[in-house]
Amino acid sequence: MRSWLHPSQIGQDPAFQDHLDAQAVTGIKLLGALLVSLAIFAQVILRTLYLAETVKTVEGMLLSFRFLILGLFLLGSLRLPILHRIARPLLFTIMCILLADTIHLQIKLLVVHRAQLGLFISALLFIAFTFLPYRPWVVGVFGLYGVATILVVASRIGREINPYADTGVFWFGAQFLSLAMITLFFRAANLNMQISMHSMKEDMEDIKSILSRAESQKVEFKSSFRYDYKQKLANTEISSAVIKAIAGFLNTDGGTLILGVDDNGRPVGLEKDYLTLKKKSADGYEMSIIQAVSEACGADVCQNLRFSFLQLEGKDVCIVRIRSSSKPVYVELRDQSVFHIRTGNSTQGLDTKRAVEYIQSHWKKGRA
Repeated sequence: MRSWLHPSQIGQDPAFQDHLDAQAVTGIKLLGALLVSLAIFAQVILRTLYLAETVKTVEGMLLSFRFLILGLFLLGSLRLPILHRIARPLLFTIMCILLADTIHLQIKLLVVHRAQLGLFISALLFIAFTFLPYRPWVVGVFGLYGVATILVVASRIGREINPYADTGVFWFGAQFLSLAMITLFFRAANLNMQISMHSMKEDMEDIKSILSRAESQKVEFKSSFRYDYKQKLANTEISSAVIKAIAGFLNTDGGTLILGVDDNGRPVGLEKDYLTLKKKSADGYEMSIIQAVSEACGADVCQNLRFSFLQLEGKDVCIVRIRSSSKPVYVELRDQSVFHIRTGNSTQGLDTKRAVEYIQSHWKKGRA
């Protein structure tokens, strides 16, 4: 079973990092092929811009040569045995080289008042960053690097960057910075989507594996949270059993509670449970459980619960991953306060004497 992870930590999961590394290798393949193709057609592209003959011949040949070298270098790197580990920094380095080369060409074009080829290629690089396997802050660094490059190149060729002395270079810098900001937001949204999809995929794999086995000290199945399938109505006893099971996991070594499956792990769904709620949805279901646990055990313990919902055989299933508590958790129901633990595949309430002994052993000695 995969270890408990808070949603904010999923992106640090080694499995997700491997997923990003694999994406980087794919990016190297695509970028290498694209650069080789651009090297072949660079002369044709530049000729359509009606540049001066010297720019056509010199800049065109140099641009073609640089694209060809970078493209062949990337395609050749695919044979490296350590490529998987260095794929992301390698791809980022090549993107920085391309950006610096593009900015240098763009500012030279602006000097002779030609088309904004550099801005066009910069836009393509930022679009690529929306899908490349990097954190949003890396995109921000890339944008700052581009701004710094604009300042350095403009300074080296004696161009001032202000809206009065050099309008072309000024607006190129402003547009470039806008591209960086837009890409930063899109990359953040794209990464969140990837993390959610990766988490959902791992949840599905975990749950199928768990359901193929019987209940244990760290796994329990419950058909519902509120709905009583025998009496065919909402029953508070069902809710109490779920709360006690959660408390048992909290007081022992954590575990996974799966709601919407029978004792044999077959999905029965949550539809009947939903009908007993004011908000008849997964969100309402999660809120209902959190509220019940808060009232019976204390609001602070809810930070140890992580909820996710999946569809198995067309039926909704709720997975509650529970991290062990750092302090004893009591269940207060019907004016009684009872301490529960997991023993084998069931939840057991302890009397006062045994609860004190267990607490001393589990927390004070075991965690000293």
